[in-house]
Amino acid sequence: MRTGVCGRFGAKERAFARLGGEKQPPSYPAGLPGTVVALLNEVFVSAIRSPDVDELIRSEGAEPRPTTQQELGRLIAADTARWTAVAKAAKITAED
Repeated sequence: MRTGVCGRFGAKERAFARLGGEKQPPSYPAGLPGTVVALLNEVFVSAIRSPDVDELIRSEGAEPRPTTQQELGRLIAADTARWTAVAKAAKITAED
């Protein structure tokens, strides 16, 4: 029987999972002070680097990639540009 994240891991890992870190990078409200974002990112990176969370992420078929919000923003922008070009070249459009 699977006990879930809260039953298998410590407080740091449970906090990480509650904030959505299991499946996707965290997002924050617009206007959140940079110092708060940096602190939250530090906590997430620490959690991602812990062996238990690393194992959990890998067991879900993902690869842990601790990063900064700025690096994530650049990655998203590059991926958006790449896949937009692919969709245009293949004449793929969004369904209404």
